[in-house]
Amino acid sequence: MRWKVGNGTKINFWFDNWCANDSLANLLKVTDPSLIDMSLKILQFITRNKEWDIARLNSFVDPVHLQLILATPIPTHSFPDSICWVGNEEFSPRQ
Repeated sequence: MRWKVGNGTKINFWFDNWCANDSLANLLKVTDPSLIDMSLKILQFITRNKEWDIARLNSFVDPVHLQLILATPIPTHSFPDSICWVGNEEFSPRQ
């Protein structure tokens, strides 16, 4: 299961699985949650033009994880965040 970014109001920046196969907190090996703002939502990193706020993201993540975030599409129309199924990547359907 993974979050699909919509308006960004429901997805927790650090603890929800939304831009990779794990949460950013786990990917960045955050061992002390008191060192991060646990209430941050994705919405706080999306500009009014529906683009990632790269300057703000740079102050929270390293360049490698920034690229994961930037590869995550932001819809041009505002709709709620949703959960989607991420299939088994090893599964290959018959042709």
